[in-house]
Amino acid sequence: GEITQSDHFAIFQLSAGNLRLVDRACIDSRGYDGRPPFFRYVDEQHWRRDPSLQAASACRDSQPLLVRLEPHEISDPTLREDIYLRHNVCDRMVLLGTGGGDMFALSVIRSDGRGRFSDGAVRRLVAEAELLVAIIARHSGLMRQADHASVSLDSLADIEDRLALLCVALSPRERQVCARILYGMSVEGIGLDLSIVAETVNTYRKRAFHRLGIATRHELLRLFLGDGRTPAVRST
Repeated sequence: GEITQSDHFAIFQLSAGNLRLVDRACIDSRGYDGRPPFFRYVDEQHWRRDPSLQAASACRDSQPLLVRLEPHEISDPTLREDIYLRHNVCDRMVLLGTGGGDMFALSVIRSDGRGRFSDGAVRRLVAEAELLVAIIARHSGLMRQADHASVSLDSLADIEDRLALLCVALSPRERQVCARILYGMSVEGIGLDLSIVAETVNTYRKRAFHRLGIATRHELLRLFLGDGRTPAVRST
């Protein structure tokens, strides 16, 4: 999101003719009738008709490939109207690449309110393509640990409940912020959801991470997927 200034992003893994949603985040998740479009995109098989993913075979065992999609020009009416235009998507870029033997797709989206991606955003995404694919492959491995541990990352209530057991030193607000970080929300999205400004979100995040002795979201995820023991905490 920081590289392209996108409104939404989603990471997908393509394997054996199937697509798996690895992770996602959006500035404001409201207005989706409780179910963001990337879930329908996967569950209802819309991705199979998406021209941006039909190029995936062209980049196997080669350099990452960037595909830019104009939603208004999609021929499939359901994909065009229900997945893209219904949610005011005006521009989409998909970075395709292989990492760790798997094929991944990073989808970044801009809405009508913010306009199309700038030429600079496109150049930045191309310049960082190989690094991004490597990071995505690593991140996917961590998310698979979540699947193996049978821990849900799709319910904020479930995440908060588990954090309450694992991280008893966190204040209620720190726990809420950490839960939304794990849920995949951006700083701006957390602020909107909790009715606080982004600077306050960052303050709660820093305090929580300090208490838990961690520094990154990946470390928070590892803690969340741990063996159930309360982690060592630092005093304030």
